[in-house]
Amino acid sequence: MNKKTISNEKQEQILRVMSSYGAKELQAVIVEQMRTAALRMALNLLEEEASNFCGERYSHGGQYLRGGSENGAVIINGAKYKIKRPRVRTREAEEVKLSNYQKLRSQDILDEQISAKMLLGISTRNYSQLQA
Repeated sequence: MNKKTISNEKQEQILRVMSSYGAKELQAVIVEQMRTAALRMALNLLEEEASNFCGERYSHGGQYLRGGSENGAVIINGAKYKIKRPRVRTREAEEVKLSNYQKLRSQDILDEQISAKMLLGISTRNYSQLQA
């Protein structure tokens, strides 16, 4: 996964623009960033589980093999999002179900309590409430 670094100058420019937003626009940006972070975390969980079965990408010799990827969907904060999920197979070509994928499809990982804590954490004045 590519990680981009943003210069301090660029960060300051982004903060200046965001500070000019109204309350609704600013909240919409924050919610979108939360959604993006949740999707990224879900994909990382799936990749980690595939690596636990198969080892790192392009390694061979284990009991399980990577089987490419497949279109799928996860539910986050009550909404369904399309993703590309990794596939794992046995040497006998049997599909291995990824338990994290099943969990992400069957329940909402960002329930109201977690969302509220994430939002509280955005404001440093509410930091003590977040730790409680």
